[in-house]
Amino acid sequence: MLRYTVLLRKNEDGPGYGVMVPELPGCFTQGDDLDEALTHAKDAIEGYLETIVDAGEEIPLEPEPFIVASIAVDVLEYQAQGGRQTIIRGHTISSSKIRTAISEGAQEGRIPDLGGKREYYIEVDKIAAPIRWVITEATGMGTSDFNSTDAQRALKKLGFIVKKLDSRS
Repeated sequence: MLRYTVLLRKNEDGPGYGVMVPELPGCFTQGDDLDEALTHAKDAIEGYLETIVDAGEEIPLEPEPFIVASIAVDVLEYQAQGGRQTIIRGHTISSSKIRTAISEGAQEGRIPDLGGKREYYIEVDKIAAPIRWVITEATGMGTSDFNSTDAQRALKKLGFIVKKLDSRS
């Protein structure tokens, strides 16, 4: 007889429990109470295994039962540090990296002028910085590694408002 670890989570929006089987990708079910959820889990596992056998595939074996633990994380501290993240051309970028790049760039006088061009920029603490410069500083990528649209999309995902300087007159 095989044994599989099942994970149960109380439904947030009503009674009952959701169930997943980590060793069997896509094997999910639910029940109105713990007993029903476990019964449905057994049925779901048996159905999953039957499908695997019918397809001529090997039955996945769980070498040892999972050890399940709950870890406490200080989310408020993470959010206060600007923990939102996104990826631009394979590089992880966070709102805290953006803020740091602009702050350090301003202190060191490295932020390029916006004047005289049609250019996209963001403002952090009343400091305006061109978006391509911001992404380069925060990721270490060269300006040829991404385009303005990539930069705009990434910054918007991080919650920044991208503005356009338009001084064609």
